[in-house]
Amino acid sequence: MKRALPASLVLLLAASNASAHDERAIDDATTTLVSQLVDASASEFREARKIHPMPGHPGVQLVFFTLEGFNGGNNYTFYVAAFQRAPSLDKTSRNERHRLIGFHEIGGGGWRHVNFDHFETSGDCAILNTLEYAAQDAMSHPTMPGFATYCLKHFGGSSNWSLEPEPPTRPRDQKSGR
Repeated sequence: MKRALPASLVLLLAASNASAHDERAIDDATTTLVSQLVDASASEFREARKIHPMPGHPGVQLVFFTLEGFNGGNNYTFYVAAFQRAPSLDKTSRNERHRLIGFHEIGGGGWRHVNFDHFETSGDCAILNTLEYAAQDAMSHPTMPGFATYCLKHFGGSSNWSLEPEPPTRPRDQKSGR
């Protein structure tokens, strides 16, 4: 029994180490994307970045992040990016690589607020909970519940995916916002 415990501990540590490498690689890939999106005065609100696995799609991660201060302004924009684990070019390396599937602006000041912590999935789609601006809302406080849907679209080949917005297909329920 004493041998079983250390063996299971080694497997657990190896899995958490792989997960930490994977998250670090996604974080690095997101930082690279952010560096290409910002202008001379814009920056990322780094504390808001959230990384979530896409259920049903092993190796696919959704990353939510916020960029602010474009053109020296005081506005902000929310983004979602999808990354897919890619094989390392160097077969001896243990470093994870991730390929950008796609990214989109999903909200921001004066448009809509997006909850980065909670979303639902349906098949290949992530359904984001939003708050949108009603006519009487202050620009800092949207109140109208809504949702936005972004789907992974397969376009041939085993790893050829894109991330695309889906238009709403049904009216919102006034009570739930769905």
